[in-house]
Parts: sequence; structure tokens; C-alpha cells
Amino acid sequence: MNYIFFKSPLKILTFPIVFRAVVVFFGIFILTSCQTSRYLQPKDVLLKSNRILFKEEVQGIDKKELTNNLIGMVSQIPNERLLFVIPREWIYLSNAEEGDTTWFHKGIRNIGQPPTLYDEEKTKENVRDMEDFLRNEKGYFDAIVDFTTVEKNRIRSNTTSFGSYVSFSNKMKVTYIINAKARYKIKSVQYSCADSAIMTIIRKNLSSAYVKANQYFDLNDFNLEKSRLTLDVQNEGYINFNTNFIDIVADSNKVTKEIDFWFEIAPPANAPKHTSYSIGDINVFPDYYKEFDAIKPKSRIDTLGMKIQYFGHKLLVKSSVLRKSVFLKEGAKYTFSDRQKTFRKLNSLPPYRFVNITATPKVGSDSILDVSILLTPQDNKYIVEGDLEAYYSSFDVFNLLGMSVSGNIIDRNFLRGAENFSLRGQFGFGLNIGRNVEGGRIFSLQSRNISLNSNLQVPTHVDFLGLSRFVNRIGLIPDRFYKNFDDEAKTNISLGFTSLSFFNFYGFNSLNAAFGYEYSSPKGHKYIFRPMGVNFDQYDFLDTSRILPIIFLQFRDVLGTGIFFRDFTHIFNGAKNRKGRSFVIINKLELSGLEVDLVNRAYNAILNKNEDWHITLPDDKKIDFAKYVKYEFDFRYNREYSKKSSLAFRFNVGAAVPFDKNRVVPFIKQFGLGGPNSMRAWNIRQLGPGGYTLPHKLEAPSDLNIFIQQGDLKLETNIEYRFNLFLFLDGALFIDAGNVWNLRKNDELPDAHISSDFLDQIAIAAGYGLRLNFVFFNIRFDTGYKIRSPYRDRFLNRNWYSWSEIANQGVGNIQIAVNFPF
Repeated sequence: MNYIFFKSPLKILTFPIVFRAVVVFFGIFILTSCQTSRYLQPKDVLLKSNRILFKEEVQGIDKKELTNNLIGMVSQIPNERLLFVIPREWIYLSNAEEGDTTWFHKGIRNIGQPPTLYDEEKTKENVRDMEDFLRNEKGYFDAIVDFTTVEKNRIRSNTTSFGSYVSFSNKMKVTYIINAKARYKIKSVQYSCADSAIMTIIRKNLSSAYVKANQYFDLNDFNLEKSRLTLDVQNEGYINFNTNFIDIVADSNKVTKEIDFWFEIAPPANAPKHTSYSIGDINVFPDYYKEFDAIKPKSRIDTLGMKIQYFGHKLLVKSSVLRKSVFLKEGAKYTFSDRQKTFRKLNSLPPYRFVNITATPKVGSDSILDVSILLTPQDNKYIVEGDLEAYYSSFDVFNLLGMSVSGNIIDRNFLRGAENFSLRGQFGFGLNIGRNVEGGRIFSLQSRNISLNSNLQVPTHVDFLGLSRFVNRIGLIPDRFYKNFDDEAKTNISLGFTSLSFFNFYGFNSLNAAFGYEYSSPKGHKYIFRPMGVNFDQYDFLDTSRILPIIFLQFRDVLGTGIFFRDFTHIFNGAKNRKGRSFVIINKLELSGLEVDLVNRAYNAILNKNEDWHITLPDDKKIDFAKYVKYEFDFRYNREYSKKSSLAFRFNVGAAVPFDKNRVVPFIKQFGLGGPNSMRAWNIRQLGPGGYTLPHKLEAPSDLNIFIQQGDLKLETNIEYRFNLFLFLDGALFIDAGNVWNLRKNDELPDAHISSDFLDQIAIAAGYGLRLNFVFFNIRFDTGYKIRSPYRDRFLNRNWYSWSEIANQGVGNIQIAVNFPF
């Protein structure tokens, strides 16, 4: 649903005075009250900082990376500061005195942290851990670690309105001194195994080895190499082989600082060689429950290389679907990769709740395993969901309250082929609550939204017209990727309708259909590819007085088409590392009208014509073909400092370029900024394009403005510091910066096009927010303040807002939404 949000006009006359008073009070409060030392005993020493100091330059490693590794090993962490100013240990101690047992004090204590008191024994443990890490994990076998401390002691007599007390200010700073010395290198790597079959497997994949000669020693590389060797051997049927059978022997030279390594493969304890297993019988139980262990299956269906046994009267899922979901084949090697692929595929089938794969030796054979696949169905075939959402925003004398209700019905086994069919409907409206000229309250329905969307997800790859295979054959995708895609991709068929009306302005109707695929790899990559898609967008204007002629081109009735390529999305989720860092990268490419344009060009060339094809309806209404290419890049980074605080960053850029005779990209495909998820000091589509500003203002309190400011180019970046206040209440401080631009210059929209001055047209906002965090979702209350305008004030000749102008924005632009903005 598209919402319109409006900036808050609530101007509290005394806001500047109150604002200054709060700042002064807050400063005095911090300077006079936040004294942690008043709560500590004379012998208590508060740890203030840890620092890493290298005695000399380190070899063979990034110094910053090594510093982060070492500082991450320190067990004593100095206390943080709330909002970068208030000591969290003071918050904790000031609400942990005798008698502080109320819910209020307990809640405040959750915001704080128990004080980190210096402990020399723990510091010595940290020194030993650092030495072990440098020597045993990074190859600095001669490394020496020491530490030094700087203590500040101060005794002060304090007198306040509550009485007099003596405070002891004992603070400790610890510096760990690292003398890493030389880092050892790998001179040679050899592999040995008495079993010639396993040695053949090892030699076959040596090019993929993680440990090679002339590298610096790194224990992580050796662990990766042991895992690689294990997986290679397991994928040849040695399913009982594991890393415990791999021993590493080393011989070091202290003069040359080099090491020779041997990977030795040991035999099993009770046999001279490891056993390579093949698959015997495959038995699939598609309606298995634990209580059925003592019950004999009612019937058996023999299929190609697989036996399906079930306890009910009929199969829950067609046997053909199960066969395509099992990659273990009778007579083939029992490999780890085939087992994992089978588990992932079966676990993704909506009708099943649990999947378990077991293998037992076949009677009378030492190298054949019978496989049992136990599938436990979901308790219910259907899922019925409902959502109720609300939002609020304000603009000058108006307040916009919106609500939407939606329902979703999901059939997890639509045609008995594990198809997941969903039908989702939504209805929403926006209610304007304002005041007229006389000051009376106005209630009017401002917008209405209706949508109905259906999606059928087939659990297998349906290669319609052989497009996927063709792309593989011409070399656009490698064979290995195509094999995994063909085995594990899902097919999506969607159909949807959306109707959006802004009363007294315009209406919009869209009908869309698409056919495509979805594939997720085990390494965090997700691919969404839709080779075929069509959408018809129809607009109806009720008030054209506020629309410039050039804008009408964006609101043409258009038909978007894609026969061989509609859009492609790649999403990569980077796993969170031990420093709490994680990131997401999203790339999306969309294309419309290319096939139509190529055929149109060929037609004109053959017949020597110059026609631009379109569709003419019986009422002589013309529908153009949408012809554009659109790309968007979205990078999101998150750094968790603790369980209660994190920093989130986003960089988002996009471009939509029309081609052929189309002068503009359709309105629905352009980029807009503002609202609860982007530039929060502006409302949806209020910002831009470029330095263009609307020539008109609101003429009367009853004339509510609806923004349609969009562009062909988008540049946006956001940074947000998130922290817990207490219990389930979180806070946030944020800065938003960005704008949109048009590609082409037009005199009707001055300064709206992209130029060398685009950086001077960047808008900047800042603000704060409160979030009700309920684990699975949160309700977000953000208020944004305009800090920098995208265009210069024609009277003051500047873009930046003054402090008084920021203060005059009152409570700012309030945005209410669900979940994080990014």
C-alpha cells in the first residue's frame, strides 16, 4: 500500500525556551550527578579503557585486524555511555541502592550496566590468552605479551542539597604490550594415507586446498583444510569419515622461521581401511509420526528406485514430487552433499513439519546402506492470517490517520504436489483530521486502497519454453550453478490487482501477472528471477490544476512487458562475525518493453516506416508500451556493540532509464523519497526532484496536498544508532540524507535534472525515535527534523536550516510504522 504522510505543524510557542532549558538542565545534571565514584568503595578501581600497543610492526597480517582480534579477547570490558554521554554504570548504581526495588528502579537498572572493576588476575589471564592466540593460531611462535597500567586516584568532599559525602575516584587504564616478533611461514605441505583410494580423492582436489607453501601459518586455514578434506572424502561414499582421522605433523626451523607440514590420514580403529558405502533400498514414509514406530505400514508403492510406505489411506503428496525431491539414488554412492541437498529440499516442502533421514547397514552387506526418510506432516493444511496496521502523520493544520486490514489464506498442498498457494486481500483508508478557517474540526476520507494478490509456488523448477537450459547452454550461467538451480529452485506464478484512490486528485489501477523462479543457496545467496511478466497501469485524474504538463507523461496508461526477461534480484546475507558485524547486499535489475521494441524496429526497417507501436482501445484510448531499464543497489550494514545497542547503516542508489521514443519512466516505476522508511523529515514523494520546489503552497486549510515528486535517479544514505532504554522500549537517533533527480532537463521543472551540482542538492534530516520491541516485530515512532534543504532559500541564499528554524519545526515530522526502516 502507498501511504501519504504529512509533516507535523505542531508548533509549541515555548519550544525554544523549553529546549534551551532542557539542554542546560541536562548538562548540569551530567556534570554534577553522574559521579560513579560516589557509589564505589575506596579499594574499588573502575576500568576505563583497554588499549593494544605493538612494540614493533607485525609481519604478514593486517595490523587493524590483529588489533581487533586481540582486543576481542579481553574479558574485562569498560562500561559504555548512554547517548555517548551518560555513564551506564552510574545509571545502574544510582538505582541499585538499598530500597531501590520498585519496577521503575528495576527498569532503569536495565538501561545501565554493573560497573566493571579492575581485576589484575583477569588481566594476567588476558595476557596468557593473547600469547596463546599469537603463537598457536597466528604463527608468531616467539611472541611475548605484557601489560602496563595507569591509575588515577582522587579523593573529593562533596556537598549537595541531600547532604555531604566523600567520593573516591579510582580509575584504571590498561595497555597490553605486544611483541609479536617473526611470523612463521609454511615451507611445504604433504599428504599421506595408506588407502590408495582416499589418496586419489585427495590428489584430485589439491587446487582447492586452503594450506599451501609460502603462506603464513594461520590455524583457521588448517581447520578449513581439514573440513575440505573430510567433505571431499565423504562425497565419495565414506560417510563415516570425519576430521578426527586427520592428524597434522609439523617440523619447524627456528632459524629460517619456516615449517614443514604433513596431513596424515589414519585408518579406522577396527579395520585396515575406511569403507565407501553405496545406497541400497530407499524407503520414504510421507506420513510418519513417532507413535507409528510399532505400526506396520498399510501399503507400499514401488516407484523408480524408491519405495514409498505410508500409514494413511492415500498419499499426502504425489509420489512424483517426492521422487524429484530425493537426490539419493539406489546403487549410487551415499554422499554427504546428496544427503544435505535432499534434507534441504524436503524441508522446504510446505506440507511437512519435520524431516529425518537415517541410514542403516543392509543385512548381509558391509558396504550397503538402506535409507529411511521420515516425513512428519504439518498439523493443518491451511493457514489463515490477519493483520491490522495503522499509521499517523501530520502537515501544518492537518493530521492524517490511516488504517488497513488484510487477510491471507495459504494452502500448503494446493494440488497435492506440495504447491503453496496464497491469496491475500487488503483494504485501507486515510482519514484527514484537520481544522477549517473558523477553527472547527474536519473529518474527511482522503485515500482508499484495495488490493488482491495470489501466488502459486511450485516446489520444482518448471523450465517453461526451455529458457533456463538455453541460458546455461550459451554460457551465461555455469553448469554447476545450473545443476543446483534445476534441483532446488521453486517456480512462482503470481496474479494481482491494486486500486488506489486519492479523492479530489487522482486514481490508480494496476493489474499484474508474472512467472519466475526463486532459489536460495546454502551460502547465503538468494536469487529471484522472473523471465516473464506483464503489468497494466491505468490512471484517472480528478483534479489536473496542480499538475504540470510534463508530469502528465509519467501518468500515461502503460503496458509493461517481459517475455524472456522481466526482472532479476540477487540478495546476499553476510553472516554476523564475532565482532557483531553483518551486512546485506541487494541488487535488482528490471527491464520492460525490450522485445516489443526490437520487433517494432524490425517492422519499421522492413516496411520503411517510423511507427511507435501502441494499443488502441474501442473508445480510441491509447495505451503505450512501457520501455525502460531500471537498476537498484541497496547495501545495509549492522554493527552490534552489545545486546542493547547497535549501529545500522544503509546506502541505496538506483536509476531508471527510458529508451526509444519514451521521454519518461512510468510514474509507478520512478523513485520517490520521504515517509517512514526513508527521509523521515519529509512525507512520501514530497522531496525533490533535485533542487525543484513546488511553485504553489496550500491555498486553504481544507485543501490537503498530495505529493507526487519522483525522479529517474535516487541517492540515499541513512545511519541510525539503536539502543535499549528499558524492558521492551528501545530508542534511536538517526540521520537521513538523499534526493531524487530527473535524467533530462526541462524548463517546466527547473533544477530537477541531474547535474554536476547534485551534491549541493542533497537533503539532510535528523531525528530520534522510540520503538516498542516485541521480538518478532516492533512498533516504531520516529520524528524527523529538516536540517538541510535540497534547494537554496531565495531570500537567505542558504540550504541549511538555522537552530531557530529547526526549533520552530515543533515536534518534527512524526512517522509511525511497523518494524525497522532498513
